[in-house]
Amino acid sequence: MPAITLPLPKLSQYAVADLPDAGDFKDCVVNCTNGHDGAPVLARSNGTVWINTVTNAPVSAATLAVAALPAAATYPGAIRHCSNGSTGSACMVRSDGTNWKVIALGATASAS
Repeated sequence: MPAITLPLPKLSQYAVADLPDAGDFKDCVVNCTNGHDGAPVLARSNGTVWINTVTNAPVSAATLAVAALPAAATYPGAIRHCSNGSTGSACMVRSDGTNWKVIALGATASAS
């Protein structure tokens, strides 16, 4: 067995909204601070998406109510799922650095 060299390197930490492009980090592992329904988890890039190593599904952040969203200024550019952010209905929201803005969902994603 090879000797372990100390100190051990630390894994990079990211929130789901801040994960780098999975295509640039195929087969890399990071500490995703909120990728297991809001709890920390190791995430591995398969070259397309970041995979939760516990569930083998894509990482996902916790769903939060408007009252539980953190200060938008703390997370500029972050995206969260909000249980009641669109006039009481569930939606995706994005921080503009001042407020959480509802992301309008429309047509199904399509390559053509």
